[in-house]
Amino acid sequence: MIEKILRLLVEVHSQHIPLNDNHSIGDNKNCKICQIFIQLNESDNILREKLKLIQEDKNFIQEFNNLRRSLGRLPQEKEYKNKIEVIERFGSWHNFLNKTQNYFNR
Repeated sequence: MIEKILRLLVEVHSQHIPLNDNHSIGDNKNCKICQIFIQLNESDNILREKLKLIQEDKNFIQEFNNLRRSLGRLPQEKEYKNKIEVIERFGSWHNFLNKTQNYFNR
């Protein structure tokens, strides 16, 4: 998906050059090509942020499961060092526990 967006950005940029406008791509809100470039760039940023959140979730879950293996049982909330972050991210400790079960039971 990211590669497709990057290819579109390059294509939009290459179409902008022959116009020989007196502005850089993305600078002129009245330019149709600049508008497309801005939209693609915003989509790319949203996608990157979403991928970052997915990776952070995966890291929390893996860390939790490493703790579970080392304890030989399900860790209690107070035993997990990132409990505040996962409660904020997942809404509750219970939601986080469900997510850890779903992640490794695929």
